[in-house]
Amino acid sequence: MAVGSVGRGRPLVYCETGFVTHLEVLWSQPTNRRFIETLAADRRVVRFDHRGVGLGDPSGCVSSFEERVEVLEDLIDGIHAEEVDLFGTSQAGPAMVAYAARRPERVGRLVLFGTFADGRNLVSPAVAQASRQLCEAHWGLAAGTLADVWVPDGNPEGRQFWARLMRKSISADRAAAMFEEAFAINVLDELPRVSVPTLVMHRRQDITIPFERGRELAAGIPGAQFLPLEGGDHLLYFGDADAVIEATVEFLGDAGSALEGRLLTGREQAVVELVEQGLSNAEIADRLFVSRRTIDAHLEHVRRKLGVRSRAQIAAWNAARRAS
Repeated sequence: MAVGSVGRGRPLVYCETGFVTHLEVLWSQPTNRRFIETLAADRRVVRFDHRGVGLGDPSGCVSSFEERVEVLEDLIDGIHAEEVDLFGTSQAGPAMVAYAARRPERVGRLVLFGTFADGRNLVSPAVAQASRQLCEAHWGLAAGTLADVWVPDGNPEGRQFWARLMRKSISADRAAAMFEEAFAINVLDELPRVSVPTLVMHRRQDITIPFERGRELAAGIPGAQFLPLEGGDHLLYFGDADAVIEATVEFLGDAGSALEGRLLTGREQAVVELVEQGLSNAEIADRLFVSRRTIDAHLEHVRRKLGVRSRAQIAAWNAARRAS
C-alpha cells in the first residue's frame, strides 16, 4: 500500500475513485487537487493506493472485500489515529461502510459518494461477464469504453484522463478481478449497524452505479443524510464538483482545528446559541432554514467537540464562554 497525506489536524481518509487509484496521477487532476486542498485547510487528508494498484506494492493485489476492510484498519493503525473521518466513492464505499459499522469508536463521520451496498444489483450477469472479458481481452479498449460510461457528460478531456489513469494504475487481469469483486459485494446487513453521522451523495443520471443504489444505501443507514445531485458523471471531480465540495465541507465542519482548540464552526455556534435559548431541534431547523437531520448532525458534532452529552451541558458551556 502507498500512502500520501496533505494538511494537518484531524485525519480524513479519502479514496477518490474506489476502482483504481494512482496518487500522483489523481493529484495532477485540477478539480480533485482543489477538493483535497480545500479539505486540507483544517485537517489531514490521507490518500492511499492498494497493493497492486497505482503506486502500491506491485508484488500483490487486494483480492477480496474483507482484505479491503483490513487495509483500512492497517492504514488507520499506521497513521496512529484514534479516530478518523472517512470519505469513500464507488467501490471504496462498501469497505468504509463495513469499517464504520464494525469499529464505530474509531470513526467520527462518514461521507459516501456514488457508491452502493449490494454489488449484485449493479448490472445484469451478462454485463458483468462482458466487463470482465473485455478487460482481459484488451485493456486499452476496455479503459476507453469505461471512460465513456463513467464520464458521459460531454467532457472529452475528462474521459481521456480517466482512461489514462486506468491504463497507468492497473493491469488487465487485476482490473478483471476487481470487477469480479465489485459485483459480489453485499454490505446490506452492515448498514443498520452504522451509528456515526453519515452523508450519502449520488448523481441522478449516474449509469455506472444507478441512483437507486445510492438511495438504497442511505435508507439503510440510520439517520443518514441523502443528497441527490444533478448530472451523470460517476467521478466527483467531473460535472458539478462544487456541489460535492460544498456539501462535504458543510457536513464535516471545522473538525481539523477543533481537535486541539475545541472550536465550533459558525453554524455550530449559531445552533448552540439557540439551544441555550431553549429551542427544540425542530424549532432550530425552522429558524435556520435547514432540515431537522442537519441540526441533529450539528449537535452530535458539538457534543463530540465539547466532550458533553446533554443539551443542558451545551447551554452551560455557552453561558460560561460568554462570561469568560
